[in-house]
Amino acid sequence: MRSLTTAPTTSFGSSHPGTSPVAAITSYLMLFWIEIRRSQGYWLLPLMIVLGIYTAIGDLVPDFVLWPSMSRAILESHIVVGALTAALGAWLIGRERRRRLDQLLASIPGAGFRRDVLAVAATAFWGLAGFAGIVIWFGGHAVLRATWGGPELDQIGLGITAVVMFAALGVLLGRVVPGRYGPLVAFAFVIGLTFVTQALTTERSDGTTGNPAKFLSPFGLIDGVYVGVFYRLRESLVTEVIVWTLALTVLLLAVMAMCRQRSLVTVVALASAVGLATVAATPLVGREDVWGPEVYAPVAYTPVCEVRDGFEVCVHPAYEGELDEVATSVAALFGPVHGLEGVPIRWEQSDSMMPFDEGSSSGGFSEPGNEIFMIEMVASLFPVEDGGLFAPRPASQLVIMDWLVTQSGLDLEPDLGMGHGFGWPAEALTDAGTSGGDMIEVDPVEPERAALVAAEAEIDAAVARFAALTPDEQQAWLEANWDALRAGEITLDEMP
Repeated sequence: MRSLTTAPTTSFGSSHPGTSPVAAITSYLMLFWIEIRRSQGYWLLPLMIVLGIYTAIGDLVPDFVLWPSMSRAILESHIVVGALTAALGAWLIGRERRRRLDQLLASIPGAGFRRDVLAVAATAFWGLAGFAGIVIWFGGHAVLRATWGGPELDQIGLGITAVVMFAALGVLLGRVVPGRYGPLVAFAFVIGLTFVTQALTTERSDGTTGNPAKFLSPFGLIDGVYVGVFYRLRESLVTEVIVWTLALTVLLLAVMAMCRQRSLVTVVALASAVGLATVAATPLVGREDVWGPEVYAPVAYTPVCEVRDGFEVCVHPAYEGELDEVATSVAALFGPVHGLEGVPIRWEQSDSMMPFDEGSSSGGFSEPGNEIFMIEMVASLFPVEDGGLFAPRPASQLVIMDWLVTQSGLDLEPDLGMGHGFGWPAEALTDAGTSGGDMIEVDPVEPERAALVAAEAEIDAAVARFAALTPDEQQAWLEANWDALRAGEITLDEMP
């Protein structure tokens, strides 16, 4: 019986007084390699890579590849990789029970925690291998196609520490939950915990709600990661979340040690780990999402511009390849109203999600080639007070807006489900007794629907009449009536 208890202890090389540090490290590396081979994590590796890529594939825009969006895609994939890694860890540590060796191995003094550490290391190895495959896939797209930026190494580092943390969590859950269901429990626990931390809301003293635990999960940073080219975060929480995940990993290891053996050393280690995790979590708990110029600083750049038919069109250097198409679209859309009051002669790309600019006489557009933004450019010619771009507006304005799109020859498909492309006419809403907003829902069996459909038919007819005029007649009418048209003083009956 003595050989059963002493030989394995000596093989770990850490407690024998005659074992040198080099021999101990060599012994651990050999055991680590054996554990990697025995874990058979290579069967899970393709699933990690495929599901991780599929989870974050939405960040891969076909036309434009930017390093910030690729970095966020890599970070986003960690949730699937982490859940599968946790399942692998639970399966790996459950071998002792499945092979009915748990009681025998428990008789080996000091070896239990070392086996746990080796299981965590082997599990993390396969999880990081899967994560590396995702980094190579998205990073390869960025290297070959990205037009702006560089890799966000801190976000990739956060993904690495998160996978290691989930490996430790999976091993711990595999010890707590016996039987073959341990991997399923670990997988579901990681996914559930991630979404619970994002869905948790509390009411503040001012009556608003917030999520005090959002940033305790690395997934909470995904919404706050800016993937555009115009701004940068003045202060990022990525470093704080990395520290938190590392502290949580230490805490999980301390809990494993306590489960294996209760002693003064393990009690002190657990208490220290709890303190470390508390300190790491403090700057993240209750942290509010802040949106505004105090958080996002503009990135200096020199726009790339082209003059086309009297319009200067400028884009960010990352979108230089689309400049010719955008300039052609702008000239086609706004050529008939060039020089009229309120029609910009300079259009510059900006970030519509970050309206922090102080204002400019230039027209703005966000993503070149995106239909909805081109429609918004046309709608901006006739601003609506106390309403969005698709708020109800005079029917006469809708006629000219629709005509501009039609005569341009661009395939913008303006009927986007919001009434007559740009919204319903205000007159029809008044007649139908319907209050309007950006989106209007009307029951198709009610009389209001008939009134709205009739108004759309009248607008179509007015567009056709205006299009039938000669270019000189169109130009003369627009010049004579443009101010009244923008003021909403022209009725549909007064259209030519």
